[in-house]
Amino acid sequence: MDKARAAVKRDFAAEGEKVAAERAAQPEEAPEAPAVPELPPFDTFWRTADDTVDWTDALVKREPNDGLTDPELWHFYHEQAEKVLNGDLSAYVAVLKRANPLGDLLPYARGFHVRADSADTLSVTFEALPDYMTGTEEENRRYLAGISLRAARDLMALLPVCEAAVTVESYGNVALRVTYTRQ
Repeated sequence: MDKARAAVKRDFAAEGEKVAAERAAQPEEAPEAPAVPELPPFDTFWRTADDTVDWTDALVKREPNDGLTDPELWHFYHEQAEKVLNGDLSAYVAVLKRANPLGDLLPYARGFHVRADSADTLSVTFEALPDYMTGTEEENRRYLAGISLRAARDLMALLPVCEAAVTVESYGNVALRVTYTRQ
């Protein structure tokens, strides 16, 4: 019985040595790179935008008539409508803070800073996410163009401005600076 056990141990040891030799002969696999987030189709990303606020409706109607707008938000719009239509920049700032029009873009960029430069112009500066800036130059340009156009459309949907100036930074440098004009 002891001879049988010894033979089995030798067989296991020999098999283990054989597997170890085979592994040593194979090239070592590189560790998997961390997963890069799935990129949305930035060349069509800009086509979606927040619903446009009709400030003349907000001025004259106490309740939203679209069935979609939150009644509390509409009440706020109603309170701010006259000031917004008169170009009051403090009203613009209050509306921007309350409505947070760029909040849904946080998965794609960070550090949004919006300024009301005049009754006709809003400026926004934000940082491109590094994970989205790892593609080819063309892919990076599509990302920057898509996210900047989407930000401009969301701002113009919220307030009655004629221009939205967008600056996108990447690694501390300006990656894109563009002004979009309402058509």
